[in-house]
Amino acid sequence: MSLKSELTIKTELLLIQMITCAIALVVAGGMFGYISYKSNRSCALHYLECQAALLARNALPALEDNMPQDADKILETLQEQETVLSAYIYDTNGAVFASYICEGETHAHYVAPYPVKKHEFYKNHIHIFYPVMKDKEFMGSVCIEDNLSRVSCTIKQNISALITVFGGTFLIALLFAMKLRASISNQILALTRTAMRISVSSDYSVRMPLDGNKEIQILSRSLNEMLIVIQNKIREMNDCISELCESNKSIKHNRDQLESLVNMRTNEVKRAGEDLYLEVHEHELSERMLRHTLTKLETTNKELERFASVSAHDLQEPLRKIKTFGDRILSAEYDAADSNTKKYVTLMLKSALQMQFMINDLLAFSTLGRRKTIFRTVDMNMVMDWVMEDLKSEISDSQADITVKPLPQIDAERHLIQQMFRHLVANAIKFRREGTPLLIEIYEKESCDETVTIAVKDNGIGFNQKYATRIFEIFQRLHGRHAYSGTGVGLAICKRIADVHGGRIAVESELGSGTVFYITLPREHKYERES
Repeated sequence: MSLKSELTIKTELLLIQMITCAIALVVAGGMFGYISYKSNRSCALHYLECQAALLARNALPALEDNMPQDADKILETLQEQETVLSAYIYDTNGAVFASYICEGETHAHYVAPYPVKKHEFYKNHIHIFYPVMKDKEFMGSVCIEDNLSRVSCTIKQNISALITVFGGTFLIALLFAMKLRASISNQILALTRTAMRISVSSDYSVRMPLDGNKEIQILSRSLNEMLIVIQNKIREMNDCISELCESNKSIKHNRDQLESLVNMRTNEVKRAGEDLYLEVHEHELSERMLRHTLTKLETTNKELERFASVSAHDLQEPLRKIKTFGDRILSAEYDAADSNTKKYVTLMLKSALQMQFMINDLLAFSTLGRRKTIFRTVDMNMVMDWVMEDLKSEISDSQADITVKPLPQIDAERHLIQQMFRHLVANAIKFRREGTPLLIEIYEKESCDETVTIAVKDNGIGFNQKYATRIFEIFQRLHGRHAYSGTGVGLAICKRIADVHGGRIAVESELGSGTVFYITLPREHKYERES
């Protein structure tokens, strides 16, 4: 085990040193190679630009005198340049004036002219363009294609030299690392052997040797201080064990006392549990009686609903007969009847119609909320169009000026919303001031992500604000039946419709100055909406 640990530590130290040295050499070699590559390319580019400039000066007379054969002789001087693959001289129109192709090239690729100084590097060659100028006048251009073999050769030589230097440097670093690792590993192994001795024998009186470099000495001193602390803790722990043995005796005595106390408390809890059982039993009896009462109440409600429906039907049948017979009397015997007969028959028909309206309103009020409401997307602008069409004759008779501003869409039950706003608009028309043009305004007051508030405002007779709650109660009227017609159920129906939709209705009014109803409704009903 000791030999294995020694080899592992030495190997790790050697690997750390060699990897660090290798990384440094690779980084330095890469930077050197990159710099050498860029320098060689720059030198080659400068050399070729000088060649192109020289060709441009020599080709100027040939271009001026239009002597292509002279230009060809100028380009033949490039035969001595082994790296030049091709060269071209172009006239002012960009046409090839003279060309040179290196021997051994199977074919030549046409190179498009470029009128200014420029170079283009490719994978293994370069194009140099240089203009031919005379007194700042463009006479043509020159192009030289080079294979960059000088650059490649220089790079290969640099790589070979770099590999040789890298290998020699790595071997020298390896020799120095093998010499230096022993001084570090031997000190660490000495500490390891001492620690193993302490671990096996549990002898905390052993101390670490205080030799080696400064860091090892600091580590050994810290370990020795830790061993001293451990020794003291062991002594304290032995003292604590002795105290625990003494405490066990008192604990046993206290345990006996605790058991007697637990038995006493258990008996008390048992008696309390019996009392709780009796209370639970009484609660169950009360709950059964409550469920029985609720069942009877539901049955009674259903019977009352059936009774209201049948009663309404039975009441409407004689009303229809009264209306039918009254109409016959007025139509068939109108001329023969005296004034009192006409008056009484007219009052009778009016009362029958009023009774019929009240029965219909009571039926509508009693059925609201008794069935599951299914919500759909409703355009409030279309609802107002329906209300205006349904009340067309009342609006025309009262000459009311009704303004409906753009309204949003909500999730609602269309016929209930239409019924609510019809009652509100009809209410505004009914309670108008004589001699004052009736103005009704319907608009969206405020909205948020969850709710929408719509206002119905008029300039009618108004009422005292202290009656703002009373007017929504069924059969509650602020004016006499002879002053204003109605059943006293309309606003109660509006409140019930708002409640069914999970909203609310409020009113602000001032006697002689008009009334504003505020209807606040949820924008969406996510869980009760029709799919």
